[in-house]
This record gives sequence, structure tokens and C-alpha cells, in this order.
Amino acid sequence: MARALPDVRVETLAGQGHSGDIFAPEAVAEVLLGFLREHT
Repeated sequence: MARALPDVRVETLAGQGHSGDIFAPEAVAEVLLGFLREHT
């Protein structure tokens, strides 16, 4: 999937599994906002 998307970046949230968006929404938001700031 990463090869098909431009400007892709893989992030790992320390201590999170597959449900980081549920259990650590602030951390997910921080990563997403950082990405958007770099690409807008």
C-alpha cells in the first residue's frame, strides 16, 4: 500500500496495538496534524 500512495509515512505509536485511534486518540491526532502541516 505504501508504494501506491504519494508522500506516505508509517508511524508507530509507542504502547499501542491496532486500536490506537480508540485508546490513544490524542496521539493519533498529533501524528495526523503533523503530517497535514507538512503537506498543506
